[in-house]
Amino acid sequence: MNDQGTNYVKQQLNSGVSPKALRQAMVNGGWKPTDVDILINNVLQEKTRNLSPAVAADMARDDEIAAASATKPGSKVGLIISIIIIFLVVVGTASYFYFKPNINWSIYMGISSPTPSPSSIINTIQPTLTQTVTDSDNDGLSDTNELIWGTNPNNPDTDGDGHPDGSEVCAGYNPLGAGKFTAAQMTLTKPLNCP
Repeated sequence: MNDQGTNYVKQQLNSGVSPKALRQAMVNGGWKPTDVDILINNVLQEKTRNLSPAVAADMARDDEIAAASATKPGSKVGLIISIIIIFLVVVGTASYFYFKPNINWSIYMGISSPTPSPSSIINTIQPTLTQTVTDSDNDGLSDTNELIWGTNPNNPDTDGDGHPDGSEVCAGYNPLGAGKFTAAQMTLTKPLNCP
């Protein structure tokens, strides 16, 4: 190595060119990479020998920080990949629950008892309703239904044909006279105990 190369390296480093940029420029100018590395290292070592120990320690710390910052672009890529993976997991989970039609939400919401079916609700309520319904003439038609049909709540056979009013209504016959009900009449209420 010659003094001209050493002086050039000193001049460039003193003017603020970084060792990495200087190395690249010299290698591009035709210098051998190993020769450039030796020149730059010799100049840097000479500079640190002439410095006080505190300044040399600061320069060493700066070199460590520079070396650590060289790894940051890779960590940014890792961070971006991690964010993308988390995003995909969240979107995938949401899509699964959105597009899956038969989800028993009670499992996920901490509800332990299943939702009762309509028939179980009716079977639970009906005995209570039947216990509170009054049928004064015991013809199978409640007093309320007797009022709706226009029959006598104190006479089990209002039309006197030998059939109790409740049996006639359940069978689809008119409890006030002869004949069957029309479809419109059948939409009226039936006794609770019709089969």
